[in-house]
Amino acid sequence: MRKKGRKKEIESFIKELEEQPGLEELTIVYGNYIELLEISNRYLNETKPKSVVSVSDSTSIN
Repeated sequence: MRKKGRKKEIESFIKELEEQPGLEELTIVYGNYIELLEISNRYLNETKPKSVVSVSDSTSIN
């Protein structure tokens, strides 16, 4: 029974938020912003320099 009351409370809260002017547009812009951040981070991770470690033994004489 508690879950039903909570669900109605959440639905009522969402309905009130939807009535706020500009909130829908702001939510869309924020969603687009997050998507662009994810794309940028993927690009930066793919293009960052890779570390290469080379070890040579200079004491060996052929």
